[in-house]
Parts: sequence; structure tokens; C-alpha cells
Amino acid sequence: MPEVLRVANPGPWPLRSRVRCEDHAVAAVLMERMQRTVGRERFRQAIVDRRKVKQGEAPYDALSQGERERLQKLLKILVNATSYGIYMQMDRQDGTTARVRAHGLTMVEREISGPEKLGPYCFLPLATLITGAACLMLALAEHEVHRRGGQYALMDTDSLAIVATDHGGLIPCPGGQELVQDGTEAIRALSWDEVEDIRDRFVALNPYGDGESILELEDENYAVCGQPNHRPSCICTKERRQLFTYSVASKRNALLNVGEETSIRKYSEHGLGAYDTPRDHDTGERVRKWERHVWKILIDRALGRPVELPAWAYQAALIQFRISTL
Repeated sequence: MPEVLRVANPGPWPLRSRVRCEDHAVAAVLMERMQRTVGRERFRQAIVDRRKVKQGEAPYDALSQGERERLQKLLKILVNATSYGIYMQMDRQDGTTARVRAHGLTMVEREISGPEKLGPYCFLPLATLITGAACLMLALAEHEVHRRGGQYALMDTDSLAIVATDHGGLIPCPGGQELVQDGTEAIRALSWDEVEDIRDRFVALNPYGDGESILELEDENYAVCGQPNHRPSCICTKERRQLFTYSVASKRNALLNVGEETSIRKYSEHGLGAYDTPRDHDTGERVRKWERHVWKILIDRALGRPVELPAWAYQAALIQFRISTL
């Protein structure tokens, strides 16, 4: 694995003023841990430490939740870049042209602008094996769900949303292969214990030696603690709560809790990210997390709950295009 000798930040100066003292403390903890390991062990240590950071385990238990959130994101970027990204790195050569030949069902040869040059550590066979192994893990998880008679609500690159409830059993679902007593089509939901059994099956496939399953249970499965001075998304009590999903298309879904109020826990911006952020009718400021508002409106309508559209919902949906004369 390449060793980082020096890191430079070419970002704009105003951004540097946002760095807080606790960020330096987080970096000090991380560097102290990494300096005690060498070679490929540093990569393994980074993965193990990210899990400890997320769960608030020693030596990161003294960090605040905000510090842990920033540190785990840093470790995630580091691990993804060094374990996969550099092996398929291709650098675009802007301002140049090249004649290339593409092979497929037919051979195509043409002149292109901005050809790509292989990165210094690019090795495509290894990169494809890494993604292939990830797909295999997902296929194994799908097999374990079906082997128990269960179903999944959605699947993405590295995640599987298993239909599960506290005790399991049949739940109504159009097109399901099961029937409830009144003849309504249904599917079988696994119990939370059965999901844990599936996760336990993947402990043996964990190459990092920390005894944990490589199938993580996402934080959205736990209730928000709601305690004063805690972050709005804090789950420190580790209390399980039933999670629901609302899906409209591939990669367009939201995870939520249903109670007196609809609580959106996680949502996709796929299909919405291209649109310009609407502005508040009174202040003219951009509406923060407007995508969350859109999902809540859609879900409340589906649940038959009253919905009041905000003033910005009547603005024209705009998409920004960049036009260059070069």
C-alpha cells in the first residue's frame, strides 16, 4: 500500500477558519493509532478503528458524537481510496486528443478529447475482483434470506433491506406468494433474531480479525434517543425500533419510522440532485434539506395524512446547465 509522505490542502483560505480545536484532537488520536502499525496492517487497523469509532468504543469513547462522525467519514474515504480507488484510477488528460479503439460487439475507432491515462497504481484485474467479491457477498446474503423464506424490500451496491419485524410472520403485500387468513396476498417477514442469525453467518468471512460480522446493522434500525444536548440523530440507547421503507423506483427510496409524526431517517436524492435548491419565499435563503421535505410530503400522502405544501413548492423546478464556448 502506498505510504502518504505529505498532504497539502489547496482549498480556499476561508474554509480553513472552520477547523476547530477538537478536529486537531481527533487527528492526534488517529495518527497515534496508525503510527503503531506498519505496512498492510495500517489498512486493517483503519477498518477496525472505523467500526470502533462508529460504536464509540475505546480509545474513541471520549470523543463527542460530532468528532466520531467526522473521524469515521475520514476513515471511510481513506479505506475506500486505498483499497479500491487507486487500483482503477484513471486521470483525464485535458487539453489533449488521442485516437482510440473500443472493442465490443463491434469495433469502433475514433478521435477523442481528454483521453484517460492509467494512474500509478492502476491494476484493473484487481479492481474488478474487489467489486466482484462485494457482489458475491451480497448474493450470499440474498441466498440466506430466501433460504429462510424471507424477502427483501430493496438492494443496492453494498446493502440489503430485509423485510423483518420484531417477531416475524406474514404481512400483507400485493403479489406475495403467501396468504393471510382473509385471503390477502402476503409475504413472510423474518424476525429480528433471524436477521441476526444471518449476520452471524458472515462473521467467518471477516478478514480483519475483530470478530464482527461484515454485514453491519445500520443506525437507522435504532430509535433516536431524543435526549437534551444530543445530536438529533443520536442512537446512544441502542433501542431497536421498527423501520419502514417507501420506494418509488430503483435507487429512489426513503427509510422512516411511523408514529404520530412521520420521521424520515434516511432518504435518497437520486432524481432530485439535478434540480436547483428552492428559496424561502420570505427570506430568499436556500431551503436546507428540501429533499427531506419532498419525501415527507410523498410519504404522508401515501399514508393518507394531511399535507400542507410549503410556499417554495410552487416555484418552478430549475436545472442549471453549464455552457462553454471552448
